[in-house]
Amino acid sequence: MHLHLHMRMRIHMRMHPGLAISAVLKFADNIARVYAHAVAMLATMAISAQLFALPVAKKTADNRHRSS
Repeated sequence: MHLHLHMRMRIHMRMHPGLAISAVLKFADNIARVYAHAVAMLATMAISAQLFALPVAKKTADNRHRSS
C-alpha cells in the first residue's frame, strides 16, 4: 500500500509541470499574435506620421472633454 502511494506521488509530481508547460505553449501563439498586431499598428502610425507630416497627439479622456 505504501509503495502505491509513493508511485502515485511521483506520477503526479511529473505530470503537473508537463500540463503547465502544454497550457503555456497552447496560448503562447495567441499572445504572440496580439503583440504582433500591436507592433504593426504602432509601426503603421509612425510611418504614416512621417510620410504625411502629421502630428502625433496623445488622446486622453480629458482631452476629448476639453475639445468639445
